[in-house]
Amino acid sequence: VKWYCKAAEQGLADAQEWQRKVEKSAEQGDSDAQFKLGWMYENGEGVSRDSAEAVRWYRKAAEQGLAAAQNHLGRMYAIDAIGKGVAKDSVEAVHWFRKAAEQGEATAQSNLGYCYYLGIGVPRDYEEAYVWYYLARMNGYENAQKKLDDLEEKGGFFSSAKLSPEAIFRARARAQQIYDKQHEK
Repeated sequence: VKWYCKAAEQGLADAQEWQRKVEKSAEQGDSDAQFKLGWMYENGEGVSRDSAEAVRWYRKAAEQGLAAAQNHLGRMYAIDAIGKGVAKDSVEAVHWFRKAAEQGEATAQSNLGYCYYLGIGVPRDYEEAYVWYYLARMNGYENAQKKLDDLEEKGGFFSSAKLSPEAIFRARARAQQIYDKQHEK
């Protein structure tokens, strides 16, 4: 996407045609194209940066169930809310992170874990945070390991573990159940 946008800005015909196709597909309801267009507006790639337009396109794709768009929309509400086209709304952020996380989107799982870890948009719950960080790690998001270590007191910032061994066992078992359900064929 990024290369095509840069090429389109420079007037390369193939890239401009690609961008027109993305815009047309997005207008016709293609969720992947809507997500790409949201990303383009968020990052100012091939179009003028416009956070409100980014949110509009992410929302269209998110409402069709596209996990990556749901995660990006959640991020716009939570982490990058100031100047990002929406008013900060932690509850709405959690809503979109959860939708994406339940589909197995690893970054959204980590984002949801972060919300539970700090009590952003949900009550603070270290066991629930562990579930989502563990799932994120199971799905390939390696940065989640740092938070798991912190919750288990393995080099974290605090001097005591936040979870008992029993709570860790329960969280891992729940994460495994969710993972298995997400990967059923």
